[in-house]
Amino acid sequence: MKTILAVAVTAWLALGGLRPAGAAPVPGRPPGLIDMQHTAWTARDGAPPNIQDIEQTDDGWLWLGTGDGLYRFDGAQFELYQPRSGSLFSSGILAMGRLADGRLWMSFTGGGLALLQGDVSTTYDKADGLPRAAVYKVVQEANGRLWVATSSGIAQLEPGARRWTDANAALGLPAKFLALDLMQDRRGTFWLLSPAGLFSRPPGARVFAKVAEQHVAGRLAETPDGRVWASQPGGHGMQLVYAPPDLKAAVPDMSMADTIKFMFDHAGNLWSAAHEGVRQVTFEGGKPVVREFTAQQGLTGTSVSALHQDHEGNIWIATPEGLDQFRSRRVQELQLAPMLTFGPPLLAGSHGDVWIDQYYYSALGAAPLHYGPGAGDATLVMTLYRDPRGQVWSGARDGLWQVNGKQRVHIPPPADLGKRRFIAILDMVMDADGGLWVSFAGSGVFRLKDGAWAALGGLSELDKAVVVSMAADTAGRLWFATVDNVVFKLEGSKVTKLGAKEGLKLGEIDAITPYRNGVLVGGLPGLMWFDGKVFRSLKGANEARFSGVKGVLVAPDGRVWINSSQGLQAIDAKEMDRAMQEPDYAVRVVQFNFNDGVRGISANESSTPRLTRLSTGELLFATSSGVYRLDPQRYPTNPSPPPVHITGIWSDKAAQPLRPAQPQVYLPPSPESVRIDYTALSLTLPQRVQFRYLLEGVDTQWQEAGNRRSAYYTTLAPGSYRFRVLAANEDGVWNTEGASVLLVVPPTLVQTAWFKLLCVALVALLAWGVHRLRLRQALRRMQRSFDVRAAERERIARTLHDTYLQGVQSLILRFNSIKAALPPNDAVRQHIDAALDAADAVVEEGRDQLLELRVHAVCQGELAPALEAACGAACQQQGVAFALDEQGPRRALKAEVKDELFAIAREAVANAVRHSGSDQVRVQLVHDSAGVTLQVRDQGKGFDDHVLPVAQRARHWGLTGMRERATRIGATLTIDSKPGAGTVVEVALRARVAYR
Repeated sequence: MKTILAVAVTAWLALGGLRPAGAAPVPGRPPGLIDMQHTAWTARDGAPPNIQDIEQTDDGWLWLGTGDGLYRFDGAQFELYQPRSGSLFSSGILAMGRLADGRLWMSFTGGGLALLQGDVSTTYDKADGLPRAAVYKVVQEANGRLWVATSSGIAQLEPGARRWTDANAALGLPAKFLALDLMQDRRGTFWLLSPAGLFSRPPGARVFAKVAEQHVAGRLAETPDGRVWASQPGGHGMQLVYAPPDLKAAVPDMSMADTIKFMFDHAGNLWSAAHEGVRQVTFEGGKPVVREFTAQQGLTGTSVSALHQDHEGNIWIATPEGLDQFRSRRVQELQLAPMLTFGPPLLAGSHGDVWIDQYYYSALGAAPLHYGPGAGDATLVMTLYRDPRGQVWSGARDGLWQVNGKQRVHIPPPADLGKRRFIAILDMVMDADGGLWVSFAGSGVFRLKDGAWAALGGLSELDKAVVVSMAADTAGRLWFATVDNVVFKLEGSKVTKLGAKEGLKLGEIDAITPYRNGVLVGGLPGLMWFDGKVFRSLKGANEARFSGVKGVLVAPDGRVWINSSQGLQAIDAKEMDRAMQEPDYAVRVVQFNFNDGVRGISANESSTPRLTRLSTGELLFATSSGVYRLDPQRYPTNPSPPPVHITGIWSDKAAQPLRPAQPQVYLPPSPESVRIDYTALSLTLPQRVQFRYLLEGVDTQWQEAGNRRSAYYTTLAPGSYRFRVLAANEDGVWNTEGASVLLVVPPTLVQTAWFKLLCVALVALLAWGVHRLRLRQALRRMQRSFDVRAAERERIARTLHDTYLQGVQSLILRFNSIKAALPPNDAVRQHIDAALDAADAVVEEGRDQLLELRVHAVCQGELAPALEAACGAACQQQGVAFALDEQGPRRALKAEVKDELFAIAREAVANAVRHSGSDQVRVQLVHDSAGVTLQVRDQGKGFDDHVLPVAQRARHWGLTGMRERATRIGATLTIDSKPGAGTVVEVALRARVAYR
């Protein structure tokens, strides 16, 4: 606690107690107002209080050292900063700056020093050899050595070292002294400012040498021209301590800079704390010109605590109450004589001259020449017009006038208006014949030619039309715009009425100007273009609007300028070309409004024109608060593409934002919503920074975000997504590299690949199990069917054997008994023998049928040997060669399968022997993992063409029986035969049906 108190007291004595209340006033006339655009941020805007110092790092962030800690600012939002790695001291910040290598340094009121590089903070305190004192300045040599100026002298840190060393003795300085400021100029000379004096150490020297006396707190600074200055508050001002030998410019008077808070900007202008605000000193012709800006003009406070100029040239001022910015204005307000109207009429001459209200100016800035009769409502000028011959016309409440220099010549009005006290002329235009068309409020349009007025110009179509704006194009056509959403086109003597039918939807049309083959018209709702057939609305990109349009002007380069309630707006010619070709295209609009120094809006009064172009190329436009000038070729622009940063990634599943410190960020699984925050560090006009972003894997094209600094996504599926964001500054200069981060969404348990594979495997296993179950059930049903059929066949066989065959045998025996009783040569005996032979044939056929019914009894043992025995014997009896070929390892067949295959083969061989005429029959039996295949092949005459389709011969049922047997066991039977080419009978059976 004692250490902290001592440091705080030392800091107060050095920076506060010795600081004067303000700079001395400048004798003579009061200072003018700083002629720059001012913007302020206070606590209402989130600005932190008690800002002690300001610095900007190479990445574009503006850093604010405050009594509450370190803040960073992107021009839109203030953020209390905490590094990703390391930490900062808990006390307030005393001083801050940037090292030669880009690191940010900051010292603290409670002691200690921190260096910030990227998002990594390195801190030093007394444990690291840093003096137990207030640190006011840190300087880095070219070799990387760090120097600190403290309330107890100078300490140094060697490159790569961790411990600081006391350098006072080595530098020839007192053991303990107050080092208020330390600086190394562009030549490499060190300058040291202390109440004990001003010291210098040239390059190559070992120690400091005293060069001047210094008895009060002060600061050092170097101007862009190489001069070195030291401040001595208390009436001494700024003292020049070094000037380059080759510098011939006069030394400016700096006596008015009597403050400890000051800086030189890039142009060499001096900025310093003033008595109740901030002071700017410019040097015009070597003489100082002083301007000030105080709390009365809008500064956030009455005292200045810090000054800084950023990379874009903006000046930043800190006060205890907030933060202020000064930047160059793009638009300058004219200092004019008092005007009678809000939004006065403007008319450009041919030599840089201009008529404004009742005054003529030979050039901008020249003394006004009053051409009107004087101030007052009776002579209020509402309309100015310069015809093609150069004649200037003035429409005032007291009538129509020709203006010639200082003189104005009254033109008698139409007879119907002559008795009115006041008249209102809305607009004027001259046709190709020299006729002047004038719109009188409440009386309609008249044409003046050779001193005579013609009501409606002789055109009945204009009857009752309230014309508020008129224009003539290069083709000699006249255009009249009315208050009730109608435009009349006069071409020769033909009048065409255009309105809602042609797409016009503006209501009162306050501005009209020829454009290409048509006109541009503007009003309260917006801006439209007539292309010769229909009216089409112009839309602005990035939420730009055209509303309250009071003036439209087409420049020689094709750019369209609009004076509206949004300020002055410009559309490039290329943008207009694209809008003409693509009706839905939104044009990019350049804005000039309150952010550029414009006050007020385009007033509702009907004075015209509100927008004019001088012969010098400058534009003048009028608002309710004044008249402004803009040089389209010379207004300050910002050429720097803004640095782009992704500042945070929010997920509904994360309690804290994920900072994209690494190029890859892991999100929680299955996020329902994700917000990605980003920013662009263009500090001049952050309100006009434009963004576009793309999430690869989700977006198919760039998303135009306007000035919005967050992107939102919902229900991101597991995977990797690259988020990219680009930004453009206020002048449309894009950072095409931008910033990017890879977002990784891990899957949940149920979204993992192995879980899905497991589910697929389980489903497949379940399906396989169901299939096996159904197959087993089908096999059981088939087996039961086989068993039933076998039992039935055995029952029938037993019945035939026990009844039919036994009965026939009994009859044979009885007939044999009868035969034995007859004489040998008895004729009856011969008949009985014939009957007995027939009975034997019947018995033999019955035995064959019994064998068919008991087929399982036929195939004894393995199938191949049984086939070779049975079929080989049948072929041998008929003199036919037989061969059997068995392939694959023999496997056990189901009994019913073996019996049916045996019966099919036997029937096929029997058919071949009996009917084919082949001298050879081959049987092939194949066993493999797929199943069993049985093939019987002959080389005989084959089937007739009419036999194979019906699969049977007349009165023969062998082929049909084979098919029935194959069907019973679930086999496939195919018969391939052609006349004269032999026959192949093939039976195929799947393994799970065939094998046991």
